Amino acid sequence: MSLVFMQLSDLHLGARLVNLPGEIAEHLRNSTREIVIEAFEAAKAENADLILMPGDLYDHNGIDASGQLHFIYELAASMASTPVVIAPGNHDPYSIESPYATIAAPSNVSLFTSNEFTTIRTSVCPVAGRAFRSGEYGSMIDWSSLPPAPSGPSVLMMHASVMNAGDGRHRESVMLPVTTTALEQSGYSFCSLGHYHTFQRFSRQSDGPAYAAYGGCPQGLGWDETGGRGFVIGRLREVGAELEYREASRHTWQRHPLQLPPWQGGESWLRLEQRLESIAEQLGEKDLLRLDIKGRWPATEKEGLRERINGLLSKAWHATDIDWSATAFTPPLAPRGVSPLLDEFLDTCEKHVDESSEEGIKEAWRLARYLGHRLLSGQGLPEELV
Repeated sequence: MSLVFMQLSDLHLGARLVNLPGEIAEHLRNSTREIVIEAFEAAKAENADLILMPGDLYDHNGIDASGQLHFIYELAASMASTPVVIAPGNHDPYSIESPYATIAAPSNVSLFTSNEFTTIRTSVCPVAGRAFRSGEYGSMIDWSSLPPAPSGPSVLMMHASVMNAGDGRHRESVMLPVTTTALEQSGYSFCSLGHYHTFQRFSRQSDGPAYAAYGGCPQGLGWDETGGRGFVIGRLREVGAELEYREASRHTWQRHPLQLPPWQGGESWLRLEQRLESIAEQLGEKDLLRLDIKGRWPATEKEGLRERINGLLSKAWHATDIDWSATAFTPPLAPRGVSPLLDEFLDTCEKHVDESSEEGIKEAWRLARYLGHRLLSGQGLPEELV
């Protein structure tokens, strides 16, 4: 027999999202609240025995932190027969001044308040865990306080950083580091983790039950949180848990690289249009879009390029402005007939471009033509090579 649970964390309700226009930021905040309601409705539909919320439910320095916690408590109270366990995180740390300490929780909500491990004995299974406390940055977890794992299904719960989990951004935000070995050897059936915003499960075999997992965040809130987001419905067993990830985000952050094709006139425009169409096909009605543009094109084509890219950006629900910082625009070639040596050099380069069958060799000759033209016409080398 297994216990059904929902894992939902890293909501960041009330996040200010200062890098977004006010209307967009408010819409994202409201969307997150809608997803949280949807998650609790899913828990009801699944007859969940337990709800696990391992931290960062609101932003302590965000908009109306107390109101955000009231919102969560109201949803928890609507499932009065289901235990809800919360482990505060680094964005909603526990302190005597925090909303966690000043707002009365519903009778079915249990809260970890110590940064030492304690056990909450719910009506369905024991849950051991700890709270992130104010001022705890840079601390290490005191594993000596972890109670021995009981027999039968059990949960270990915390807001922490599993080493080597996640991408580069995640490694930069390491706090309260833990290892997969420590989690696996804890003796608890399953470890419910908060902090990293991407769903990630840890298991002994790729197709086996998970001994730990991050549920991720339900709605991405920045360009480093691309792709769909959601929450977890799980089935807890005595050893491990079967996990079902449910994507629920209303808006997807899409960040695409756009490498400009080597300039070959009409052919380059055709290849660019194909790439823009490919990105457009991936855009949903309410998605956010950012393009990372790189490459080198003639300066005479910049306005046409801007027009086509803006055409793509206009199809997104929200998009960033064009960033040309990684793009170089070459000046127009000097007219023929000014210098016999320059004319001969350009003719030779163009001949090799036409006759070469390998794209790498073509590009090398195009670069030689560009640099040679600058030198022979008296412009000197471009700034990036000086």
